[in-house]
Amino acid sequence: HMRSAPPSSEARRLLALSIVARLPAPMLSIGLLVHAARLTGSFATAGIAVASYAAAQGLGGPVLGRWIDCYGQARLLAWAAAASTAVLLAIAALPAGTPAVLLAALTALAGAALLPVGGGLRALLPDVVDRAALPAAYVAEATAAEVAFVTGPVIALLVASVGSPALAIAAAALLLAGSTLGFAAQRAPRAWRPAPRRRDWAGALRSGAMRTLVGLFLLLGILFGGVEVA
Repeated sequence: HMRSAPPSSEARRLLALSIVARLPAPMLSIGLLVHAARLTGSFATAGIAVASYAAAQGLGGPVLGRWIDCYGQARLLAWAAAASTAVLLAIAALPAGTPAVLLAALTALAGAALLPVGGGLRALLPDVVDRAALPAAYVAEATAAEVAFVTGPVIALLVASVGSPALAIAAAALLLAGSTLGFAAQRAPRAWRPAPRRRDWAGALRSGAMRTLVGLFLLLGILFGGVEVA
């Protein structure tokens, strides 16, 4: 058996920051619902607002990924973190009786600007982890994603119960800003550049296996989202 080197200090920092940076997304999935329901008095309207956030996040992710391929990780991470934090703080400050259209528009902006830090970390792992330790690093990254997915809604509801739903949104925004900017400031994201390759509009969706996975995860997302709201 080949003996693997322990993860570098930079790899550990990137993993820790990515865990924190991934908490806001699951925090917002339930935090926005509770906050919007309190603002509008309607869970139906709140559901539309959260659906706008989720749909914009799903549609915006590939676009942001393409921009990362053009401009690098650090710059896009910083700009996206600033934009999404500003919009989330604006949502947290909304008064009761806010029109549903304005609420849905703001949640869509917040979702579209939410950069997938996990994807950035996976692209960096081959550069910061010994090759023999790379499989274990990917396992740790996947575990981190699951930890964030499970604990994010719990943290949001705890903050909302102790303080308010608006405070939970603001806390998610501040977590997002601090962790994403900290991640972007590390050496590896600043130095990363995409490998030259042939570009086309479909990208990875040219693969039939990838299209199958997208369809399966769409169904899983519907299932998880329905259970969470229920």
